Amino acid sequence: MMDLDEQIQVVYTCGVCNIIVEIIETHSCIESYGKIYLDDNNYFYPMTDTGAIIRRSLLNDGTEAVVEDVDAENQNPNVSGKKNSLKKAVPSKSPKRPVSTKRSEKLDDIDIELLILEVEKRIPLWNFTIPIEERSRETVSNLWEEVSTALNDVQPNKKPKRRSTKDDDTIIILNRIADAIAKEEPPPVLPQAPQIDDVDGFLIGIGTYLRRLPQQQKMETIIEILNLVHQKCRRFAADN
Repeated sequence: MMDLDEQIQVVYTCGVCNIIVEIIETHSCIESYGKIYLDDNNYFYPMTDTGAIIRRSLLNDGTEAVVEDVDAENQNPNVSGKKNSLKKAVPSKSPKRPVSTKRSEKLDDIDIELLILEVEKRIPLWNFTIPIEERSRETVSNLWEEVSTALNDVQPNKKPKRRSTKDDDTIIILNRIADAIAKEEPPPVLPQAPQIDDVDGFLIGIGTYLRRLPQQQKMETIIEILNLVHQKCRRFAADN
């Protein structure tokens, strides 16, 4: 018989908004749904009366959107590709069950060093600059399972009860920022260079000669040119 010190409260992650909760039935994303899907990683999804799953999906253009997944077994970075990976539909309430920790003592220095080495071997766990398709939820979950096996059932991917949801929200925000940084941005679109007509060519040419004159003569010449153009414009307006 395990005592209370050896138990931790399970928490759940919404597959729509990625918010971590302890009680599923009070979460706003499932208020309009009578059933949910709960997968093996404690991610829960609202389910319609027709059996479709509501979840957040990565689109082809790199953006995320909430979609209705009719086929729960389709291949998608945000849905496990294993057949029957989603459990049966359950009523929209939190299944409360304790989970025993196989090791109640803290990690010692050797365990920490081993953990660092195992994580370092698996690039998608820490390198957020690689394409998001290479570090999907299923891939990351499988890599944590490999780390867990390598460390003799030390499972850092399990989510123990947290002191507050503020830290969870911060982690989610940082992950989204890292995903945004990892996405390839399209090259900037520059405006087309202006076309030079005969007037522009004349002004460029006469400007070259004006710069050779002393300041006083240069200003007098500019005034003469402006007066000449002004007179021509007035005559043209009078004739028309």
